[in-house]
Amino acid sequence: MARRGSVPVRAVAAGLLAVSLGALPGGGCSRKSSATGETSVTTDSRGPEGRSSLPQGAPETPASVIRYGLAPGPFAGVPGPLTLDLGNGVTMELVYIPPGRFMMGSPASESKSGRSMDETQHEVTITKGFYLGKYEVTQAQYQAVMGANPSNWKEANRPVEQVSWNDATEFCSRMTQRVGRQVRLPTEAEWEYACRAGTTAAFHFGDSLSADRANFDGNYPYGGAAKGVFRQETTRVGSFQPNAWGLCDMHGNVWEWCSDWYGTYPTGAVSDPQGAAGGTFRVVRGGSWYSLGYSCRSAYRFRFESVVRDLIIGFRALVVER
Repeated sequence: MARRGSVPVRAVAAGLLAVSLGALPGGGCSRKSSATGETSVTTDSRGPEGRSSLPQGAPETPASVIRYGLAPGPFAGVPGPLTLDLGNGVTMELVYIPPGRFMMGSPASESKSGRSMDETQHEVTITKGFYLGKYEVTQAQYQAVMGANPSNWKEANRPVEQVSWNDATEFCSRMTQRVGRQVRLPTEAEWEYACRAGTTAAFHFGDSLSADRANFDGNYPYGGAAKGVFRQETTRVGSFQPNAWGLCDMHGNVWEWCSDWYGTYPTGAVSDPQGAAGGTFRVVRGGSWYSLGYSCRSAYRFRFESVVRDLIIGFRALVVER
């Protein structure tokens, strides 16, 4: 297993995120889905018909639906969630992530709490929306596509682990062929943008992290939170509250492979960055069950060689919007 000490195997994520379009409504993390194909959600916990109120006189447009947290769907012109059939009764739920702009990286204020030198803040524009897995890829999903399950803690609804970057990209390639949609790993910028979901704090729920908010080493909380349990294993996907865009387990559980080579951030504003042109290591994000609290921040970066398989590494799938 990768070591935990000064080499930050424990991930963090923070930074100032200035998303120009706010957040879609969250919704609970359910592990069951019955629909196949693109679906629209028109209700949530926001009152009659699941809709918040627009400010007086504001037009109801796709942008305003995102900005004011109205439930997505055809009526509003914003894509709803996507459910894809992987065969043998196994499906994958994905949520729509709208285009927007944010500050990637972390502010200097996080420097006293595990901030790394490679988290330089810079403005990033995501020009195209995309679908991202509501959960980390599960063992059942990996088995359905790849015909094998390399995980140490065998359980259908736990995240697959002990998968290399090469394994993850092969999964995406095979899933593409199976479902007829382009599937790939998210870029590092797409991952952080989706994790933040319009927030600017160290985590999508605030500036502190305790073991009741994510699966990590609770002996090492963040931001003044109380110490908690160190579970020493993965937990079922969806065991903790989702972010504002409906994504679960973006902090902790397993590190998630990104498509990028690891490299230095740009110093100016960029659009749809793809990472370094080459290198030795691939980026992972989010931290794991083995991580210290600071390394589960939204902005925290770590990396492994593409061939590394470990109990702490999994991934999440992205489907390109048509």
